[in-house]
Amino acid sequence: SSTLEKTIPIETIVNNKEDYINRSLYVCRLMEDVKHIYTKKNETMLLFDLDNGISSKIPCVLFPKEYLLNSSSMKGEKIALVYGKLVYNSKYNKLQIIIERIKTK
Repeated sequence: SSTLEKTIPIETIVNNKEDYINRSLYVCRLMEDVKHIYTKKNETMLLFDLDNGISSKIPCVLFPKEYLLNSSSMKGEKIALVYGKLVYNSKYNKLQIIIERIKTK
């Protein structure tokens, strides 16, 4: 089956957090609030929300190493297909996806 067939709707994840926490998953949605951040070592990382356009958003983090590995498949900042792990960030008291792979348009 194709990667797109494996994607999980954001509202499904948000409404069933306990089923998806600490699991790797595919999500494809609109990118919102995209921020390029530069670390102390001047490496680029990316922060953004995946938004279903209605009521649910999930924050995403692309760390510098993965940013470099995935930069050739990032063609824009409108739509993202991400593969990563849904984790609970206790510092900010929220769920987020730590991205391993990403394609954008």
